Amino acid sequence: MVFPLERAETLCADRFTAADIANGYALRLAGNIGLAKDFGPNVAAYWARLQARDGYKRAVAAEQKAGVEQNVAPRIRN
Repeated sequence: MVFPLERAETLCADRFTAADIANGYALRLAGNIGLAKDFGPNVAAYWARLQARDGYKRAVAAEQKAGVEQNVAPRIRN
């Protein structure tokens, strides 16, 4: 995933697509198990851009709200 991020803000089509969602999910999972420290600078910057998106923030808020409503313990990492 490093090569496309050297020259573009998103992975394909010069816009946010399902490819960004799928890879963002994988990056989030990697972060949840402590692997974000191993992201190279391009991947780390891409992950930060994804996390800054309003849609990402809304999704995380919805996930946290659902967790509270279902009495699921909050995660330690974001």
